[in-house]
Amino acid sequence: MWASRDEIWRFDPAHPATTRETVSTDFPAEGLHRLKQLVFDDTGRLIVNLGAFTDRCEKGGKGRPMLPCPADDPGAKEAALWAIGFSPDAAHRVKGFQPLARGLRNSMALAVHPGSGLVLQGENNVDLSDPDRPPEELNVIEPGRHYGWPYCTGMGDVLPDYRRRPRVDCGRYERPVALLPAHSAPLTMLYYRAGSGPQALAGLDGRLLITLHGYRESGHRVIACETDGEGRPVAKEKSGMARCEDIVSNWGARPGTRPLGSPVGLAAASDGSLWLTEDKSRTVLVLRRSGGSDGLDGGGGDKSDGDGPAVARKVPAGWSELHARVLSRSCVQCHKEVFGGTADEAWQAVTAVGWADAGDPAGWLIVHAMKGEGVRRPMPPPTGIGALPDQRTALEAFLAAAR
Repeated sequence: MWASRDEIWRFDPAHPATTRETVSTDFPAEGLHRLKQLVFDDTGRLIVNLGAFTDRCEKGGKGRPMLPCPADDPGAKEAALWAIGFSPDAAHRVKGFQPLARGLRNSMALAVHPGSGLVLQGENNVDLSDPDRPPEELNVIEPGRHYGWPYCTGMGDVLPDYRRRPRVDCGRYERPVALLPAHSAPLTMLYYRAGSGPQALAGLDGRLLITLHGYRESGHRVIACETDGEGRPVAKEKSGMARCEDIVSNWGARPGTRPLGSPVGLAAASDGSLWLTEDKSRTVLVLRRSGGSDGLDGGGGDKSDGDGPAVARKVPAGWSELHARVLSRSCVQCHKEVFGGTADEAWQAVTAVGWADAGDPAGWLIVHAMKGEGVRRPMPPPTGIGALPDQRTALEAFLAAAR
């Protein structure tokens, strides 16, 4: 199975060109959170996420969030998990396309426990400027339930936009089983089974492994969380935070060597090793046993001295003007820690998190985001700077000067 922002298809890996078959095109492509995650549950249904088209259900992606949110309408497709059934015969025809659960802003992290069949979702929560709020969530998915977006987060906290609206009752919505740090951005989860392979990591057996993609302090790492026998994460009694430990950490930017780590995909191989994709340096890492112990070793190169692309440090021509006319106006509200200082400080921060490198500026992640190109989230939402002619002109002037 494979998915794009508006389509799911399947194919035989041995003959991909001649066996491609569309499974579903019933996914709108507009708005934010268009990337898909696919998992099969223990009945053979395909579960797929369709993220919210906005951050907090703002009309047109701007202004005050709406109450009620149109995404709660029974006919709405966004902010939900969907289940696709297949016929039991050899053709495996699509039998149905049904909503599974709602009130989920962005369900890129999904996992199914191999024993109990429990479906676990990792919620990428709303983008408040507070670095410590709201927490990300780990939700046990039950059919037909609503998990609170955009009204409530965490263990029943009303979001600031709705606190003066008396109709919001967080008691109506399902609470998470455990929490993760704010802005950590869980993107992939799996229940690890060590098995008997030569690279089996017995110390991680039965743990829930999660990649945290976020660029703030809480992100750029891989964690292992305790679970009970059915796969529910174990939470700390007072804080509700999941009981987890780092298995890949200290993945900071290293000038001239690599950008900040941004782990995405995670998979367990038949030999017990873990395969990890990282999207800033465009690499695949293999985590395996070190020296015959259960310790982890980064296969194909040490994680601390890896071969990632060189990070540009010299401030390019035209950057100060771009910072003054665009970045400090349209970007600082959500990314104060990156753009809140001087132009020189902003450049160092941008290269540290991997949004720019030593290549052609037209290919930088920050430029794609500002232009609203590709599947990346437009910055500022919802369309990038395309609706702001003066800022678009400033960006084009920078690109001409920086080449």
